[in-house]
Amino acid sequence: MEKVYLDLADHLEGVARSQDLTDYRDLVEHNEGVIALQNICQNLYEYDTPLSRPVFDHIVSVARQAGLAGREWAFLEELVEDA
Repeated sequence: MEKVYLDLADHLEGVARSQDLTDYRDLVEHNEGVIALQNICQNLYEYDTPLSRPVFDHIVSVARQAGLAGREWAFLEELVEDA
């Protein structure tokens, strides 16, 4: 699962704040991927970060694989910008 989390980090480059990605990767490397995912979702929302549909879909895919409830990520759909 670590590879899945790190792949998401790569997709969030240029989208999420660099410090948030550094923290995310650090948590993943310490086997705290679920916490990392929860945190990055909260940070994306807190900073009103615009998301493309493919990035949002990738977050959803990883969240589902991690077993996160919809309430942990569904709010991010508000940030999806139509292209």
